[in-house]
Amino acid sequence: MKPHALNICSVRAVLAALLFAIVSPPLLSAEPVAAVLTPAEELVLVSRILASREMGVLGPYGNVSIRSRANPNRFFMAVNVTAALVSGRDVVEVDLDGQPAEGNRPVPGEERFIHGGVYKARPEVMAISFGATPELVAFSVSSVPLPRNNRRVPVFDMRKVDGGRAGVVNSAALGGALARTLGQGDAALVFGQGAVAVARSGRDLIPVALSLRTAAEQRLFEIGLGGSLTGIAITRDKAIPEAGGSNLGPSGGAERVDRFGAFFNFLGARDMLRIPAGRPSPAPQSDKELIQDLVIANRLLVAPEMGVLTPDGLAHVSVRSRANPGHFFIARDLAPGMVTAADIIETDFDTRPVNGARVAQYSERFIHAQIYKARPEVMAILHAHTPELRTFGQSSVKLRSVLDKARFIGAGFPLYDITQFTGGAPSPVSCMHCISTPELGRALADVMGKAPVAMLLEHGIAMADASLRGLVVNAYNLRMNARIQQLAVSLGGEVGYFDAAPADTAIAAGRTAAYPEWDYWKQLLIGSTDLDSVPKPAVGLPVNVR
Repeated sequence: MKPHALNICSVRAVLAALLFAIVSPPLLSAEPVAAVLTPAEELVLVSRILASREMGVLGPYGNVSIRSRANPNRFFMAVNVTAALVSGRDVVEVDLDGQPAEGNRPVPGEERFIHGGVYKARPEVMAISFGATPELVAFSVSSVPLPRNNRRVPVFDMRKVDGGRAGVVNSAALGGALARTLGQGDAALVFGQGAVAVARSGRDLIPVALSLRTAAEQRLFEIGLGGSLTGIAITRDKAIPEAGGSNLGPSGGAERVDRFGAFFNFLGARDMLRIPAGRPSPAPQSDKELIQDLVIANRLLVAPEMGVLTPDGLAHVSVRSRANPGHFFIARDLAPGMVTAADIIETDFDTRPVNGARVAQYSERFIHAQIYKARPEVMAILHAHTPELRTFGQSSVKLRSVLDKARFIGAGFPLYDITQFTGGAPSPVSCMHCISTPELGRALADVMGKAPVAMLLEHGIAMADASLRGLVVNAYNLRMNARIQQLAVSLGGEVGYFDAAPADTAIAAGRTAAYPEWDYWKQLLIGSTDLDSVPKPAVGLPVNVR
């Protein structure tokens, strides 16, 4: 099969045809999107709609599939790209066991077994989405049920099925087991991963997936509010006739435009124009490319959508030099959201700038220097005051893995208490908590050991990884895990957790991993922003507060 190209001109043509199909018929028209679009085009449009900020169903890890109409034993799915960036050239055709339909084509990720299992069990299903919003993941690990359409959404816990102990649906057999849990319903939760929604067409899939997310949000709000709820009470069998007027249809009922369908298509077309498809960016090979990635990492981590680095500017990220592993790159003393390539300095493990220039540096640069010195496998480090993670560092509630992509939490992380190394006194330099001497940085490296993260008592985290992109991805998922665990605990029921695993596996695993999320976040949060310049403040505003 050849990739399906979907450029901007064809987007406009597809949109015009699709809007004609949706807006012209009455509200309850059964005419499907598939009558207008090829499966690959339908997949692209539905992916972009569900990934839009307004829908909020698919984030960096969600995906969509569309069954082939020509061969119902095959389906279409995107490969190595997030839903918000998918284009026709990313779409491949696979069979119901998740294998390439033709030749040596690449295959989608492990989620293909979820899609294949459902298609195999449900011949009428033509479209599937898999999303991982925090609210849905929270319900997936909680004993508290998620009600929707007068029934509870079933939960598939792969850990209770042969071959699923690892907590991943990674085989056709596990996909079949998930399909049995779904039954004849249109949605199911997947333990620690999110939720599956199914429908007879891509068009019908959109409201199903959206209603699943909003049902979780509403239920969380209801539980947090407390009190009791009052529902509508039907006291008569026959409805009052609908008001007439100039919009009466042939049946005598009022005809309406499907404004929801039109809005869905607007979102998809808008995002295909606003966020053009892009090829995965290659991993950096030179120090120049590493510096560019370091600038991007600073900008991404401080963005509210990721929320890892707080906007107060008191956090930092670094990357080890490829040309000289005894050096690392880090920004000068500057808020991460303002960092450009010109602000990056190269320093040795004694934190002396290589070019000998006198430049203001972060007081806690010793976190980076001492961890790099102690751990040659580490290529990137960050220090952050992330509120959720700082709270878990202080709480008697232990941070545990409830999100499949945060299983690197393992048995938990070591806790660094600065007073254990100052004789009970505050830090001798700068702020009370600051790890601002080589000795305190060395003590942190010792406490951290081979773990990917150290919790800093009342201060946040220090985190390390084998790549800068892996560091950004793991930092995001660590924060998501903390949020999801808090949501699950707040539901009031029992919470299920993934089994503890060795906490240092992420460092080794990250060496060769690809990270499509990086391109998604880069496009979504940075877009066409010029990373080499920062807008100048208006006259009278401070340029440098120090």
